[in-house]
Amino acid sequence: MDDNPRKPIGSRTLLCDGAVLFRNAETAGGLVDRLQDAADLRANGFSIRLGKLGERVVALGIAAKSTSLVEMTDAIAHAHKPQLVVVGTLAVGLADGLAANTVLLASGLTGKPNEQLELPTWANSACPRGPLWATNRLRSPPGIDALAAIPHDIYAAAKWCREHDIAIEIAAVITRHAAEPPPADVRQVLNQRSIAGRVGAFLGAAWRRPGSVPDLWREKETVWIARERLADAIEKIISPAN
Repeated sequence: MDDNPRKPIGSRTLLCDGAVLFRNAETAGGLVDRLQDAADLRANGFSIRLGKLGERVVALGIAAKSTSLVEMTDAIAHAHKPQLVVVGTLAVGLADGLAANTVLLASGLTGKPNEQLELPTWANSACPRGPLWATNRLRSPPGIDALAAIPHDIYAAAKWCREHDIAIEIAAVITRHAAEPPPADVRQVLNQRSIAGRVGAFLGAAWRRPGSVPDLWREKETVWIARERLADAIEKIISPAN
């Protein structure tokens, strides 16, 4: 990243040093409150918070249900001209020995069969780096070389950045291992993108199986801890200590 940070929020420019993108507000929550001198912008189908991490100006984008991650990537890249895009996400571990709350950086992505995308190293980070699998639904560990599984639409966003010569880092935090799936009713709640959908699924799960309530609470705590670890890693990528 350029050693000279862009002009701070409040100047006439809306250019940024880096863009950090999330698929939902829950995952972004660990980083949102860390932005200083922040200003909220409303875009078509997603929200943007412009602020500073250290001396770096950052555009933090959160996708909505109606907006794909690649659409948000395209819009923010054209409007704010980031030198680097970081996609933050939760992940499911596939490799043995990966502990919960481990943050991985992607060295490459596997999408559909025979679809591979190499990602050049940009950040000098202490986080382990390796291949990730971008998939729509995790049915069983794949017969591919991947440390963890991440949401499938991240592949399209990463491919867009590579095609447009924009540096990209994908930071993924492990919340659980594929061999230890949550109960089916908990998964049903977690798979809902909207608040209304989650509330409805939660009430249904609690009615059918009261034990699902503490299970969901533990899952919530897991996400809270994981997103803070993810935010720590992303902050060091965007604004490394001298």
